[in-house]
Amino acid sequence: MKAPLRYMENYTRLIFAIALVCSVDSSTAQEFLPELRLGAMGVVSGNIGLADKKTASAVSDFSDSSVLLGARQQLFGSYRAQFVVGFQFPDAESQLGQVFYHHLFVKLSNQRNVFQIGRSRLDSNLMEFPTLRDDDALSYTDAQSPFSDGQNSEDTQFGNLVQFGRYLTKRIRLDLHGEYYSETRRREESFELNTAGLTIGYRVPESQRWNRHRLDQLVFGLEGFFSKDDPDASLVREVLPNAKLGVAINLRPDPVHFWRLVHQTIISFGADDVQEINTYLDATRARSLASFTSIEYVRRRLERPDYRISVGGGVRIFTNLDKNSGQFIMVGNFFRRIGAKFDVGVQGIFEHSYGDMSFRLPSNSFRINIGFIYAIEHVFNNQFDDRDSILNLEHGYIN
Repeated sequence: MKAPLRYMENYTRLIFAIALVCSVDSSTAQEFLPELRLGAMGVVSGNIGLADKKTASAVSDFSDSSVLLGARQQLFGSYRAQFVVGFQFPDAESQLGQVFYHHLFVKLSNQRNVFQIGRSRLDSNLMEFPTLRDDDALSYTDAQSPFSDGQNSEDTQFGNLVQFGRYLTKRIRLDLHGEYYSETRRREESFELNTAGLTIGYRVPESQRWNRHRLDQLVFGLEGFFSKDDPDASLVREVLPNAKLGVAINLRPDPVHFWRLVHQTIISFGADDVQEINTYLDATRARSLASFTSIEYVRRRLERPDYRISVGGGVRIFTNLDKNSGQFIMVGNFFRRIGAKFDVGVQGIFEHSYGDMSFRLPSNSFRINIGFIYAIEHVFNNQFDDRDSILNLEHGYIN
């Protein structure tokens, strides 16, 4: 009986040895596997609109719903690599088809430097405002692209870019970028970079929710649109610069009853020859000042968001036209969290246009959105902290 027992002991040792080797190989292989992040944002709403008390509409809207897939991995040096692919469903009246790829980029970063190349959100704005969708107040929150035909809001928001960022301190970052805004008003797009600029800003990480400071963000940006000769539009080569300033102040940085004010101003220096607005191109080339301010209150319960109320307003004034022209907008909304990252809310928007802008847009318009928002994120082979969620690429709601 001793021999079989000895064989059994040897067999058992062999099994443990194989298991140990497999576990070591598995853990070693895992170090070379990237961290995978899957994110999705579902934004659906029922929209009821009224324009000049004449035209009424009611639509079901799922635009700006998106899916994101990202991979991150530690490189052999101090840098991390990230690759992201994302697509969203554009507005129904846009010319972008059923699906639009709004993110596709590679990023290299360490503690001080950030390199990014590909397609992503452009620096047409500096701040994020608490609206249902990121284009609800686009004329007031983003520098308008002179290369667009005005049919797609995505022309102003997403495009190709090359960007270098440098953290001067842990919270102050300098960005230099070259960007390509889609040239949808031209017969053929060149895909050459047509915009350059810089941004410098102080930002407190969003993950720092329980020890907030009074000053949350202070950002300044300069950008120039480089327009080429365009015989179809009777334009010659020109540069259209703009300057942006954004600030976010935590009026009450309380973790339970949180109040914040966000403001942004964009000065578009424009072209001297624009004296009246007849087309969308005229509106983008005219000298203007656009400003938007919002105040939001977030109530938290058991360290989780419960509901949010926000009000905001903006103006857009054209300073060099023969006729006094401009727009203003008022936005109010309420969102309630009814489940894990599932929000339900209602939003109302009133907008008034006057002067030359009233020929292109309704003089008065009002719309109500009843919306549902569902955010999903899952991490596979988690290797890093969650400070930089992939959902940060999308328009946020209750943080």
